Amino acid sequence: MKWILIRHGAQDGSYNMALDAYLVENPPDMPVLRFYSWSPPAVSLGYNQKVPDFNPEVFDRLDIDLVLRPTGGRAVYHCHEVTYAVIIPKNCSLFALSIHRLYFNISRAISAGLRKIGIPVEIERNKPNHKKKSDIHYDCFESTARFEIKNSGRKMVGSAQRRLANGILQHGSILLTDRQKILKNLFTYGDNVIQSSMDNLTVADNEIIGNNMGQDKIIEALLWGFESELDCRWKKEIDLSHFFTHEAQFKKRYSLYRAQSHAHMLMQEPGIR
Repeated sequence: MKWILIRHGAQDGSYNMALDAYLVENPPDMPVLRFYSWSPPAVSLGYNQKVPDFNPEVFDRLDIDLVLRPTGGRAVYHCHEVTYAVIIPKNCSLFALSIHRLYFNISRAISAGLRKIGIPVEIERNKPNHKKKSDIHYDCFESTARFEIKNSGRKMVGSAQRRLANGILQHGSILLTDRQKILKNLFTYGDNVIQSSMDNLTVADNEIIGNNMGQDKIIEALLWGFESELDCRWKKEIDLSHFFTHEAQFKKRYSLYRAQSHAHMLMQEPGIR
């Protein structure tokens, strides 16, 4: 099956979320696989997640943005990671799959790629224990949902999916280093009991991969996983001119706070426009 492949470098969080949202609202005529990273670091909140209390001075001092994801789920700190996004248009046969079946197929492709470079991962097959609503602020990597990717019982890849009339978006974070505990220093919660359990439920990838594994090597392995499990063949051209026309509008929807140290900077990867 022909897929569009987009490999972006580091972008600010509002750009990353705006483009994902644009692609699912205006999907091309074939599936898309996109890889990107984050500069500066950012915290993303799930689409339906209430924005918790936070101190803007802390975000400014640490040079961290706050953004909204177009998908659900919980807070994620994006820093040293490989982020992927899959967009499935309505005219693709994969669109007819159930939420769980599509999630499983994408997890299968990612797992195959990670195993190829020697990372022993497994796919969570048990149904999650749903938490009460009051836990909605806690971080994404604190919980493991069905068909997410784990190593030694701890979540390694956190993903979320959203379905619209014309397309499906699934995107997620593959941590290179685990710094999710910073979230407890950024927000005010009613209690921090669950926060203390994160060490046992999330995994620092540098414990498994080692510091000599670069992002390019990981992405190449993931591409192999999609090729072998989903029979992907790559088309590397896509016209994003319509997105650039509406970029500011989409960014406004997904930017919650911009750290003052770069509030007036235009973070743009050379050559992609």
